[in-house]
Amino acid sequence: MEMQDSEMILYPAEQNAPINQRRVYLDQSVYGRMLSTGNWRESPIGTVLLEAQAAGRAQVWAGPTNVIEAIQAPNPITRKDLASMMLDLIEARRMWWGYEFEAVADFLRFVEQVAPEGIRHHEYFDDRCVTAQQTWLGALALLASTNGEHLGPLAKSLQHTKALNRLLHARFALAPDEWVDRMAFAAERFDTTDTDRFTYLEKLTIDEVEREIEELSAQAVKLDRATATKLDKRRRTVPKAYGAAEIGEMLQAIIHLPLELQLTFDVPHIISRWPDVQRTTGCESLPKDIVQTDERDKLADASIAHRVIEQLIRASGRKGLLTTYLGAEVIILEMQRCMNSEKIPTGGLTFDADHAAALVRHHVFVTHDELLLASLKTMSKRVEEQTEDQWKPEVVDTPKQLKRVLSRSI
Repeated sequence: MEMQDSEMILYPAEQNAPINQRRVYLDQSVYGRMLSTGNWRESPIGTVLLEAQAAGRAQVWAGPTNVIEAIQAPNPITRKDLASMMLDLIEARRMWWGYEFEAVADFLRFVEQVAPEGIRHHEYFDDRCVTAQQTWLGALALLASTNGEHLGPLAKSLQHTKALNRLLHARFALAPDEWVDRMAFAAERFDTTDTDRFTYLEKLTIDEVEREIEELSAQAVKLDRATATKLDKRRRTVPKAYGAAEIGEMLQAIIHLPLELQLTFDVPHIISRWPDVQRTTGCESLPKDIVQTDERDKLADASIAHRVIEQLIRASGRKGLLTTYLGAEVIILEMQRCMNSEKIPTGGLTFDADHAAALVRHHVFVTHDELLLASLKTMSKRVEEQTEDQWKPEVVDTPKQLKRVLSRSI
């Protein structure tokens, strides 16, 4: 999505923020390394950040994925120390709303581009954004004040989810050619399903999952040149479709109360502008029964609203939403790099996709994860291209690089 076409949605805390302050986002590898020095304030990265914030040149922001990964720290004391450090760096107030809200904000901008009056009320979404920020900030504060010992079951659940992600990636690594073919086929047809084909995996214990991963890892096959070429040819189209396919679930999670969908989206207006949507995206026509339905039903029928929004999501998959594109592309890039080395990705790959969305909101992204670093440098160029150089996030690794970036005028 081209950001210059529409103003970025601002956090309440940003409304009066000085324009010369860069927003800085750190992934968990950076927080972990700072903490490991014994006194994070005197660590190389910590020193640069604190000096830049004191001079009014930078603002450090945390995000939901940072909080989730802190919860996963195995040692309760480490959890508390991580959370306390994050709270200090963000001055207990700067919490990014995260990947899901960023993606839905992108989708709303897309709707307004193809149907200028397609969003009736932003208030429902805006309210959920503020609530999400407050909720994650509160979770971080509780983690810092209580050691998070009561979060053991949640940490176990997150560990199980990461293990299942690794298991799926391990299965893909056994047949990379088939993985690429099926992924490309599904993207071209926007072939989606309402059923979860992997619910049976939830019954596996972590030990069972880890045993299968270990067995499959030894059988991983290298991605051959022909398949890699095939994937490269679809480098832009596949992430667009796979990223957009997530929007429906995100919308249902955020705008979920009765009538909220109809009050957020002006469905009759969107239907009337559908020829413009087609010209812009190359999408299909709306089903005839939707176009011909009574105007009152277009306005109030929830099933009509759901079907029209589903078609909008498909249309957005053709054009591409920047946030969801980045997340899907990071997963594909890291999968490809691991397959080239006959390895499987870590369980944190899905977290990397969430972190990648920070590129559309923050000026500087800091990471010590070499695989993520390589992916994000590629993705930052994509952001520059998509925004026609209106937004240029910088990805850095070392304290020297960070200091150089934060020393420049914005």
